[in-house]
Amino acid sequence: MGAYKNLEESLASKKTSVALPGLEAPLNFLLVCKALVHEDNQIAIGAALALGRMKDKRALPYLLRAMLTIDERRAEAVIWALGELGDEASLPFLEASLKSRFAIKSVLVALGKIGSPSLTKPLLVQMDDQDETIRLLTIKALLTVRFEHGAMTSSVHNAVLSRLTHETSRRVRFLLVVLKGMLDKAMIESF
Repeated sequence: MGAYKNLEESLASKKTSVALPGLEAPLNFLLVCKALVHEDNQIAIGAALALGRMKDKRALPYLLRAMLTIDERRAEAVIWALGELGDEASLPFLEASLKSRFAIKSVLVALGKIGSPSLTKPLLVQMDDQDETIRLLTIKALLTVRFEHGAMTSSVHNAVLSRLTHETSRRVRFLLVVLKGMLDKAMIESF
């Protein structure tokens, strides 16, 4: 009961940077999950970061609920935590954020950590973004995808070739060439 009281006092006094011993204990875990929707942004962000570092799948429903926010900093922390969990159950929520362009850079990083081929098409759309950073993060996310189907690999390969002919950024072109090489290898291995 002492650790529970200390955690409650810590959250109440906004001391979220203090190490939380016994965080995995059920009562402590639930307190941190509840802190995701705390009115104080720093407490909510600290809770999301703590849950992401734990990589505990039990946090998934709490993190998904916490994504229902209009605060971009809070959403970025929650999205980071979802990426750390690496659970494909979060993909529909991340895809919705991607389409609405809400915390898009964090979403791209999280998708890169998950590496699911199911979001290849929405990622390909982002390769044409005006922002170089978004194009870079998109290609980095595509580099983590496990391409297993020949038709999907072929369509991504064609999109990469098309983007290579129009890309002006040297950094983005470099990553596109790396992605093209990875796709070439996957296509050869699929025969």
